[in-house]
Amino acid sequence: MRDNREQKVRAALAITLIKTRYAQGLNQEELADKAELSRQYISMVERQERSPNFLTLVRLCHGLGVELLSFMGALTQEMNKTEDS
Repeated sequence: MRDNREQKVRAALAITLIKTRYAQGLNQEELADKAELSRQYISMVERQERSPNFLTLVRLCHGLGVELLSFMGALTQEMNKTEDS
């Protein structure tokens, strides 16, 4: 059960990151520069191969130009969508 829950969280995080990045008009390279992360790392999160720790999530939000609370709200909504389907 834990693995299934973790997969849902990773999927929702990836979708939320991609949607937010597109909404901000950023490609992976631009987000990586703004968040001071590698483009490869951004790609791995979006492909659900990596899960950012809290501080990295803060850096991602800073790079996206969104508040952490707002991002978490969008993430929660995305998780609720996957749980409903």
